[in-house]
Amino acid sequence: MQLPPDEDEATFASRQLFVDEITKESCETSQFLCGTSQEISRKASEFRIKGVFDREIGDVVIKTCANIIKIPIIVITSNQSIPYIPFLPDDALSSEPTFMLHTISMEQGTTTLLTA
Repeated sequence: MQLPPDEDEATFASRQLFVDEITKESCETSQFLCGTSQEISRKASEFRIKGVFDREIGDVVIKTCANIIKIPIIVITSNQSIPYIPFLPDDALSSEPTFMLHTISMEQGTTTLLTA
């Protein structure tokens, strides 16, 4: 997968790939979203726009990304009871995962994902 070198352009391109994937008829991830297929399609299409974030759509981003890149993604959390969350693609090209560190700053109300 080739993404633009500019971070903003790469983010925009990634959003487009995400929406393309989640709106496919064969996308099983969309079954975890509430609403009719038309409502899910509308929410997903809004996600194409920079700055738009729908929590429900955002909840399936990592799983969908694993399907797009066809590589397992393991999210390392700061939660002691759930130290990591595996996201396995439906059709993996490799069993070697990529790791992401998920941190939450309660003071700032922000979430950070760091890729390793």
